[in-house]
Order: sequence, then C-alpha cells, then structure tokens
Amino acid sequence: MRYVYFTFSRLFGRACCACLLLALSAGSWSQTNNQHTVVGNVQGLVIPILFANDTTTVTPADIEALFNQQGYSLNGNPGSVRDYYDAMSDGQLTLTHTIAPIYVAPENAAFYSNTNVNNIPALLQGALAAYENNGGNFNGFTTDANGQLASLYFVHLAPSAGRLGPHSSSVTYTLSGVSTGRYGLSSWAAGGTPGINSITHEIGHSLMHWPDLYDTNNTANVSTNSAGIGRYCNMSWGGPSSVNPLPPNPYLRARAGWTTLIELSDGPVQTYSIDANSNTHYRYSNPADSNEFFIVEAVNNTSNSWWQALPDQGLLIWHIDENVSDGTGNRNQDMTESLHYQVSLEQADGLFELEFDGSNGGDTDDAFTNGDEFTSSSVPSSDWWDGSSSNVTISDISNTASTMTFDFGAESEDSGFPCDSSNSTTVNGTVNVQSGSCLKYQHQSGNLRLGTWSASGQNVYDVKNCNGDIIADVQQVLSGWMAISTATNYCDHYIYVKQAQSPYQLQVGSW
Repeated sequence: MRYVYFTFSRLFGRACCACLLLALSAGSWSQTNNQHTVVGNVQGLVIPILFANDTTTVTPADIEALFNQQGYSLNGNPGSVRDYYDAMSDGQLTLTHTIAPIYVAPENAAFYSNTNVNNIPALLQGALAAYENNGGNFNGFTTDANGQLASLYFVHLAPSAGRLGPHSSSVTYTLSGVSTGRYGLSSWAAGGTPGINSITHEIGHSLMHWPDLYDTNNTANVSTNSAGIGRYCNMSWGGPSSVNPLPPNPYLRARAGWTTLIELSDGPVQTYSIDANSNTHYRYSNPADSNEFFIVEAVNNTSNSWWQALPDQGLLIWHIDENVSDGTGNRNQDMTESLHYQVSLEQADGLFELEFDGSNGGDTDDAFTNGDEFTSSSVPSSDWWDGSSSNVTISDISNTASTMTFDFGAESEDSGFPCDSSNSTTVNGTVNVQSGSCLKYQHQSGNLRLGTWSASGQNVYDVKNCNGDIIADVQQVLSGWMAISTATNYCDHYIYVKQAQSPYQLQVGSW
C-alpha cells in the first residue's frame, strides 16, 4: 500500500470539486468546458466508520440497502441512492456501491470532529488500510483514466451533531495498482434519520463534479445573507429533511449529459409544450456570448416523489452564466454585470428573495404560472447580465399540469429593420423622403450627417451600419444638420425614415 496525499477543497460547507477528465472502464465520461458527462454503469466503494466511543446497531446490510436497493422506502426515503440517480438521469446512470466491513477508528468522535480537521487524513487512511488488511482490493470498481476510483464514499455511524460534518474532498491511497481520488463523506443518520439527502449531495460533488449553489461565504447574520438557489436544487440547500433530496437543477443535469435541451431561436411568438419533471427543457442563448443562456423547465411538486419538496410549481426560468466559475458559484448576489450568480432562478414575484433574504429558500410565488410574463419590461426582466435586452418574451403560460404550454418569442437585434439592398434608394447628397423611406449610403469617415431645412416637427431614423449594429430612434427635432457617430467607415449604411412629419428633402453625407 502507499499513501500519497490528502487535500480539503472545502470542508463542512459541502465542498466544491475541481473537474477532471474521466474516461472510465465501465460507463462513459467526457468533458468539454463545464460539461462533465456521467452515464453508464458505475461501481463504487463505501467504507463505514465507527468511532471508538460509539456503538451501533447498523449493519453493512443496512447500508447496502440505503445505497443500492431498488424501491427502498425505509424511514420515509423515496428511494435508495441508486434509485435517485437512476431517476435523475432517466436511467442513463446506474450507480451501485460495494459495502466494506465497518472500520472502528482508534480515537473517539471528538478527535475527528469539525474542530479537529487535521486528524481526518489519518481517519480515512486508517479506514482504507483496514479495508486492505481485511482482504479488500480495488479490482472490479469503476476507475478513471488516471487509475483512480470513480466513486468512493465514507459513512460514519455517529450522530452528526457536533461531529464530523458532510463534505467532499480528496484522498489518495494506492492498492493493487489502483488509486483513490475524490471522495464523499457524511453521517449515517444526519438529521436524526438515516437518509439519502446528504449522500446524494456529496456524490454530486465527488462523482458528478457539481459545485455548491448555495451562498458559500455567508456570514452569521442571515439578514444580509443570500440563499443561492435555496430549496430548488440538491446542490444548494437540498431537501427539507434527511430523506427528501431535491432534483439537481436542469443546468447540472445537462452538464451530466442527462437532458435534452431544445434550442429556441429568434423569431415571432410561437407556442411550445413541455412535460413537467422531465429531462427535456428549452434553452435560449445570448447571441453575443454562448456561455450565458436561459433554461425553461416545467415542474409539478404534487405528481412526483422526487419533486414534491420543491417550494413551488409551474415554469422555472433559470438564468445561467458559465463565465462565473464553479469556485465562486452562487456566492455573489449583487445582481450586477460583474457580480452575480452562476445559476440564478428568475423569481416570478420580482422580490429577489433568494438573493437578498438568506432565510428564504423559496416560496409559492417563484414559479411562472398562468397570468405571469417574462419580458424585457417585467420584474424580473429578461435582460442579459450586461443590461442589454435579450428581446425574449415568455407569455400565455398555461396552468400547472403534467404538460404545460407557453408562448415564446425573441426578436433578433436587427429583426424588424426593414431596409436592405433590394428596397433602398442609393443616395449621396439630397433626396426626397417620407415615412417608410429606405436609403443606402456609402459612409466615408467621421460622423454620418443628416440635414434638412424643408421639414418641421420631429423626424425619427433607424440607422444600420455595415457591422449590423442598429442605432435606433435617432430624433431630428429641428431643421438643420445632425451628426450620428457610427464607428464604422467606408461601407454601406442603411437609413430607415421611421417617422416623418411630411415628405421632405434629406441631405446625407459624411463629415
């Protein structure tokens, strides 16, 4: 055997984990940017730990059932760990674990408690050594391209209060040519009842490489805290009890390769249908930055056991920005261009309680339902984080049901600009115009200049330069010259006379 290293990425706040490229002997892994696909059959290892001053009636068979038994329902659990990931992946991931004999640690629980984290490496290395000494090996477990176990979990059998808290980190122990890597750890009866809530969260870190999506740098004063995405995701606050894990949000499920994301495109309003509690969602991406997008999900918290603990039901509209790293995740609640969540839930009531009320993990006014709209002028708005308009409109939302409908439209920036080479009058000097006129002018340098002396009142223009940028609603109130800075020279510009008081002569030039 060989001990190599032990590191903590974040302890007792539920750890974020660095993403590694995995190519496993069983199952299928791939990674591109934030995408970390985890599908197929994965066989992992669980090592139970009992502290020296504790006794237990828990047996390896009890742990085996909690992790692997299909249809598990003991203590109110809606399924086993295997059941959970089978449901979340629509059967694309089968996750099972071999349960090792219980390891009895040489020290009592206080020695390995939250205040003595430096003693944890010896605890885990001792557990792995005992597993080896009892004849265990790493043969047959799913491994990655680096020869590391894909899923390693430690479950301690002590009460969780004041003891070793749930976390995910890294420990390396080599046995018969195979090394460990990331692991998850939690208590058997976290919250007082044996349940899968903490386990599924920590495996989300160690196996799926998902980040924490609650506010990981909260202070003790909840009035200034944020909730991240609260009780809308198992990688945030999780479920309300130890036995009720929430689904991962659709962005994380997409990262694991479990979802179908149907791309929405620019164009007039159309009606779309979406099944609740499914792995089919809609996405609309920022044309200027593909790392920023909206995901539309339908949820029904009365019709499916895994979704029943969600605070609300209807359409959930997620605002994702992959430019925010997993390391900072959802700790920045400022809602500004430079400081905002990686994964935001657009809350239909417009109160932004997930951002500004650390005690509110979600309520019954967050989902979009019949009568709600999501537009550039709604609160919250459909604007991108830099303040530019996405031109997205989601409206005419149906009542919550197993299948929902909504209307979606997103006009591109230049949609509705009516002038092109086929309908524009080429001009270089003076031309007669009226409302609706389209002009084509080869701008030279400096500012585009428009002049008129024969019209009174307000004239309004839209100008499109050769980069496709539109300068909209340029107002010419009085007779005379006006300058328009276009930032592009020596190319064709189109001028649309959007509004004119009467037919008049317009002079076009470059100065």
